[in-house]
Amino acid sequence: FTCCPPLQDFCIYFSTLSSSSFLRSFFKSFKFCFYLVFHRFFSTVFIRVVEKVLISTFLNFGFSVYYTQSLKPKDILSVMREKQVEFMIVVPAFLKLLKSAIENELKSSSLFTQSMFKLMYHSAKFVPFYCLKKLMFKKIHDKFGGKFIGCISGGAPLDIAVGRFFERIGIKVYQGYGLSETSPVVSVNTDKRSVLSSVGRPLRNYETRIDRETGELQLRGPSVMKG
Repeated sequence: FTCCPPLQDFCIYFSTLSSSSFLRSFFKSFKFCFYLVFHRFFSTVFIRVVEKVLISTFLNFGFSVYYTQSLKPKDILSVMREKQVEFMIVVPAFLKLLKSAIENELKSSSLFTQSMFKLMYHSAKFVPFYCLKKLMFKKIHDKFGGKFIGCISGGAPLDIAVGRFFERIGIKVYQGYGLSETSPVVSVNTDKRSVLSSVGRPLRNYETRIDRETGELQLRGPSVMKG
């Protein structure tokens, strides 16, 4: 077993020895080709290796991977529109930044537009279908390219208010958890257990338990680092 401090202390990076089975189970319900947007902010040699393994994994599944020149929302939105991006892997800080950009644009719009957004936003709470939410907030989705479905968030705890904002406007937000020593993904939430505050169940190749004395999460499996 490897002992882990509380979940929020760890970063998640996507790839893993068990990625292939995870990807099949996670993406099998989607009909689209998923485009993932990354940024080269990784600094260590190890993480660069992880990044390349991740990209190879997604390319092996027939997905397209696109890079952006920066983490500025306008640059990422430009790539999303041009490449018709449908799915992303992000950190919570990016979602918070994107939410702020949307809200700032709304503040500079007319009072009528602001009032309509508030009305639709509160009404969307009672709309169960994402396709209807996308129609309600079509102008926002058009800025994302019109094809964007959702994202997986990892690297830090997700601000539930931020996640709820995107869910409300028709963008699915999944939360994941992992660490470098587990190669590195441990769990990711899915549609079947879509709770914003949850990181989902562990992948099938892991044995997991909570230490009764320390409260630490303990993992055992083929992708756990030895030593």
